[in-house]
Amino acid sequence: MAFFTFIGFFTIGISLSFGILLLWERIKNKNALKWIRIGDEIEEVGVVLPHKGIVLFIDRDSRDVVMLKSNNDEGYFLKTVKPGGYVPTGKTYSRE
Repeated sequence: MAFFTFIGFFTIGISLSFGILLLWERIKNKNALKWIRIGDEIEEVGVVLPHKGIVLFIDRDSRDVVMLKSNNDEGYFLKTVKPGGYVPTGKTYSRE
C-alpha cells in the first residue's frame, strides 16, 4: 500500500513541476511580445551560434514570431520562433 502512495505522490509532483514549467514559458513569451515590434532585429540568447533576424509577422494568438533570418547558413530564410528566447539588438528596420 505504501508503494502505491509513493507512486501517487511522485506522479502529482511530476505533474505540478511540468505545469509550472509550461506556465513559466507562457509568461516569458507573453512578456517578450510587449517589447517586440515588426521591423525590429532580434537575436537568440543562450546558444553558441545564435539565430539573428528581422521580425516580419507577430501572431498574438499562438504567441509566435516569424522572422527573416540574417544569416542563411542553414538554407531557409523564414523561421517561426517563440519570442521568449530572443532579445532585441537595438536596430530597427521600420519607418516608425
